[in-house]
Amino acid sequence: MKERASRKVQDDRIRFLEEELSLALGACEKLRQEEARYRRLIDCAPVGIFEVDFATMRFLSVNEVMCHFLGYSREELLALRPEELLIEQSRRDFQARLPAIMAEGCLSEALPYGLMTRQGLEKWVLIVCRSVEGRDGAVQAEMIAIDITERRRVRDERVRLSTAMEQVAEGIVITDPGLEVLYVNPAYERLSVYSREDLIGRRLILFDDQEADREIHETILADGAWSGMISRCDHTGGHSSVKAKISPIRDINGGIVNYVCVERDVSIEVKLEEQLRQAHKMEAIGTLAGGIAHDFNNILSPIMGFTEMALEDVPRGSLVHTNLKEVLAAAHRAKDLVKQILAFSRKSEVVRRPVLLEPIVREALDFMRATLPATIEIRQTLEVSGACVRADPTQIHQVVMNLCTNAAQAMDTLGGILEVSMDEVEIDPEDVAFDLQVEPGPCIRLSVGDTGCGMGPELMRRIFEPYFTTKEVGSGSGMGLAVVHGIVTACGGDIHVFSRPGLGTRIDVFFPCADGEAFLGEGPPTEVTGPTSGQQVLLVDDERFVRTVMEQFLVRLGYQVTAVGSSLAALEIFRLKPGAFSLAILDQTMPEMTGMHAARELRRIRADLPIILCTGHSDAISREEARQGGFQGYLMKPVVKQDLIRAVRQALDGGF
Repeated sequence: MKERASRKVQDDRIRFLEEELSLALGACEKLRQEEARYRRLIDCAPVGIFEVDFATMRFLSVNEVMCHFLGYSREELLALRPEELLIEQSRRDFQARLPAIMAEGCLSEALPYGLMTRQGLEKWVLIVCRSVEGRDGAVQAEMIAIDITERRRVRDERVRLSTAMEQVAEGIVITDPGLEVLYVNPAYERLSVYSREDLIGRRLILFDDQEADREIHETILADGAWSGMISRCDHTGGHSSVKAKISPIRDINGGIVNYVCVERDVSIEVKLEEQLRQAHKMEAIGTLAGGIAHDFNNILSPIMGFTEMALEDVPRGSLVHTNLKEVLAAAHRAKDLVKQILAFSRKSEVVRRPVLLEPIVREALDFMRATLPATIEIRQTLEVSGACVRADPTQIHQVVMNLCTNAAQAMDTLGGILEVSMDEVEIDPEDVAFDLQVEPGPCIRLSVGDTGCGMGPELMRRIFEPYFTTKEVGSGSGMGLAVVHGIVTACGGDIHVFSRPGLGTRIDVFFPCADGEAFLGEGPPTEVTGPTSGQQVLLVDDERFVRTVMEQFLVRLGYQVTAVGSSLAALEIFRLKPGAFSLAILDQTMPEMTGMHAARELRRIRADLPIILCTGHSDAISREEARQGGFQGYLMKPVVKQDLIRAVRQALDGGF
C-alpha cells in the first residue's frame, strides 16, 4: 500500500515536471518567435538601429537598414568599431560627448554625425542614443540613426543660395503673388534710394514715377513677366541706367507663388554703347569725307584757278574785279570747309610736334576780341607756362576758334561772359576707367565756358555729331565741334561737356603733356615768281577743268605745256621724246594708272626726270610718302597759283 502511494506521488511529480517543461518550452518558443518578430521589425524599420558595447567600442548588433545605408554586410559591420565609420570632425565630437552619454545614460538631443560608406561617400545621420546595462552588467548603447543626407544637402544649397543672393552684384527682390516685397538683398539697396526696411511689406517700386510703376505692375500680373530698362535716381542725386527682369516662381501645379526681380546697373555699359555709336558715326562720316574730298577739290580747282586768272585780266577796282574777289573768297571758304571735314575724319595731312599752347591760345583770343560784339566780355586765366603738347599749331588755333565761336553764339542775343582758362592737371587711372579716355599722367586742360542758354542731355549727346546744329539754316555748318572732337582725339586727348539749360556751358579739353623742345613755327611764305625760259612741262590729270586751269597757269608763267588726260597717253608721248621735258606733274588718282605707277614707268625711261605729285586728299598719299617715293614736289588740290609756282621751282631746283 505504501509502495503504491509512493509510486503515485512519483508519477504525479513526473507529470508536473513534464507539464512545467512543456510550459517552459512553449514560453521559450514564444520568446524565440517574439525575438524573431522584433528582429524583423528592427530590420524593416526605416532608420538605422544598432547596439554598441562601450567597454570594447564594437557593434553588438546592426539592422539591415544600417547595413544597406553604409554598404557593408552585417558580419563586416560587426567586425568594425563605430569610430572607424565616423568622419574626422564627427569622430572628435563623439569622443567629446561619450563621457556625458555614459554618465547621463542618453543624449539630451539628436545630434548630426558624418559617416563614410564603404564606397567612400559621405553621409549624414541624426543619432539618438541611450545607454543600458547588458546581461553581463556591461554598459552598452542602443542607438537610432536617421538619414539626413538629402536634408543636409538641401540645407547647404539654401545656405549657398542665400549667401550668393546676399553677396551678388545684381539687385534681387522677391515678392508675393501680389508684388508685395518679401526679400531685398544688399545690392538692391545700393541700386535704390530706399532701404530694406522701407521696401519690405510695400508694393514693388521700379520707377520714380508712380503711374509708370502702376502700368508695369498691371503688365506683370497680366503676362507673368517683364523686362526692360529703368532710369532711376541714385544716392548721389544723379540717374542710373538699370536693366531689370521680373520672372514668376511657380509651384508644382504651375501656380505663381512668388515673383523674383533681378536688376543690374548698366550705366557704364550704356555710356560705352553711346561712345561706340558716336565712334561709328565719326568713322562713317570720315570714310565719306575721304571719299568726296578728291572730287570736291577737283571742282574747286577750276573755280579758284579761273577766278585768279580772271582777276589778273580785269581792271582793279571795277565791279567785275570786286565780284570775282567775292567768288574767290567763297571758294576759299569752301576749301576751308573741306579741310575741316578732313581734319575731323583725320584724313588731312598734319604734322604733330611739341608746341606751347599758351601763345596759340592768346593769339586766338586776340583775334576773337576783334570779331565778337561788345556785349560779350572775354575773361582769360592762362596758368600754364612751359608745358608742351604734341599737336599741329594750326589745328590748336582751330580748336580755340571753334570753341570760342560756339560759346559766343550761345550768348548772341543778350551777351554775357566768355571765360577761357588753362591749367595743368594730373590724370589718375580712376579717371581713365570711368571718365576720361586719356592716358594717365600730366595733362593740360583748356576750358571754354559761357553764360549762354545751356543745353539739356539730349543736345549734349549730339553736339559732336557732324552737321548737327541748333542754329538756323545758313547760320552754321554743324562741323565746328565735330572738327574739335577729331583734332583732340587725334592728339590723344578727350573732351568733357558740362551744361544745364539756362545755366551756360563749359567745355573742358584735355591734352596729354609732351616731352621735347617746343616748335616755334615757320616764317611767313615768300612770294615766288615763275621763269621765262620756256621749259617744257608734261601735265597729266583726268579732270578736264583741273587740267585746263593748271595748263593756263603754267603758260602764263612762261612754260610750254603738254597736257593729257591719261597716264597711258602721257607715257606714249614721253617715249617719243623723253629729253624734251624738264618736268612732269601727275595726278595721283586716275582710272587707268595711278600717279605713283605712272612715275615709276616714266623713270624707267628717264631716271633723272623731276616729277610733282598732285592729289585731292592726303589719305591717298601724304607729303612724306611722296618724298620717300622719290618725287621732287607735292601739291594738294585745289591748287592755287602761288602753291603751283613754289612747287615747280622747288622741283626744278632739286626737290623739296
